[in-house]
Amino acid sequence: MFEGYDDDKPLEPDLQTLQNEMHWADHWVFVYPLWWGNVPGLLKGMLDRTLLPGFAFRFEKNRPLPRQLLKGKTARLMVTMDSPPPLYKYVYGQPGHRHMKSLVLGFCGVKTKAIDNYGPLALAGDKLRQAMLTRAYLTGRMGFRKDQLASALAMPAGFAGAIRQAVKTASKGAEKGAQNG
Repeated sequence: MFEGYDDDKPLEPDLQTLQNEMHWADHWVFVYPLWWGNVPGLLKGMLDRTLLPGFAFRFEKNRPLPRQLLKGKTARLMVTMDSPPPLYKYVYGQPGHRHMKSLVLGFCGVKTKAIDNYGPLALAGDKLRQAMLTRAYLTGRMGFRKDQLASALAMPAGFAGAIRQAVKTASKGAEKGAQNG
C-alpha cells in the first residue's frame, strides 16, 4: 500500500524511463479524454507516481510553497470530450483543465501554453472527426516545429474550406438529431 511521500517505494522501470524523458523534454503534450470532467484515472495515477518530491518539486524549511523543480518546461493539453466545449467551459467551469494547468503542472513549475478541446465526439460524424484529427495534426506541426509552419499551412486549395464545410454539415446533423431525438 502506498502511504504518501514518506514511503520510499522505488519507481517501476517504465515510470523511471518516463521521468527521464520528462526531465529531458522542454515541452510536454498530454492527449487524453475527459472523464467525468477530469483526467482519466490512469493518467492521474501516472502523474501521482512520476511527479514526486525531488523530481518535480521540493519542500524546504521556512518556505511556504515548495520549490518548483520543472520550471522552464511547457505543456499543451489536447482533450477529447463528449460535451460541447462551450458547455464544459461556461457551465462547468473546466475543472479538469484547471486541475491540470494549476494544481498539477503549475505546482511543479510547468507552464501550460495551450489547451485544445475536441468535441463533442458523441455527436460527431466521420467528417467532423476527420476535421478534428486534421486540426490536431496541424496544431502539432505548427506548435512544435516553427521552422515548418509554412509547410503545415500550405494546404491544397480548398482544403480549409472543406474542413469548414465538414464542421457545418456535422453541426447541422447534430442539430437535426437533437430535434428528432
